[in-house]
Amino acid sequence: MHGLENENAFVELNLQTVRKLELVKGGNVKIRSQENTVDAKFRVSNIEDGYLLSSRRIPVEGFRGVEVEISR
Repeated sequence: MHGLENENAFVELNLQTVRKLELVKGGNVKIRSQENTVDAKFRVSNIEDGYLLSSRRIPVEGFRGVEVEISR
């Protein structure tokens, strides 16, 4: 809205995943499902490897717990 980026629009990944994908601070992660692909900002968090969390709905599927592929 008004050309400003929403600071709360991000996903959380653990440090191991960030390193494995060679993501850079301030960059985006690509989240892909069977239907859609979205780019999102990310933050490092203490969560289990292989998972991502988001406080906002990610437009990749219509329900929680969907399997997605993440990449750089």
